[in-house]
Amino acid sequence: MASWKYDRDEQHHGMDPVGYDADTQVYTYRDHRGNYYDTDEGSGRYGNLRHTHTASTAPQSGFNGEGVPAEAIAEDWRMMKPFFLLISVVLMALLWYVNSAGGVPEVRCDPGFEKHTIAKGDTCWAIAEPSKTTVEKLIEANQGLVCENLQLGKPICVPELKG
Repeated sequence: MASWKYDRDEQHHGMDPVGYDADTQVYTYRDHRGNYYDTDEGSGRYGNLRHTHTASTAPQSGFNGEGVPAEAIAEDWRMMKPFFLLISVVLMALLWYVNSAGGVPEVRCDPGFEKHTIAKGDTCWAIAEPSKTTVEKLIEANQGLVCENLQLGKPICVPELKG
């Protein structure tokens, strides 16, 4: 068995692995000053290192973003702002459309009927009885009324009390 516990013991001393290109089998390392080094193609993890770029230049791809100048990051966000604005406007329009359709519809009752707002505990029979009418006439006067599923706050038309 080997005398080391981890792969890190065998890697280049003072270097941190930051990338790997599987197509070319090139490992990328960074030293404590931020300079980047690549191994030779096909040599694997333990090949000779060659200097690729310094910490002041931003790598093009395959890196974790450390060492990227603040100006480059700010430019990237500046390019994304119109996209976020467009998405925000579309989402707000979608929410407005959905919420506007979900409002309580205006109910206009025919002559001889009055508006009643369904409250907690109401049933079709309990609504029809004080008006001296039947549940069938109540359903007939209110298109789409389902007695098994009365919605709280929904207005319906009931016959006026004759008194």
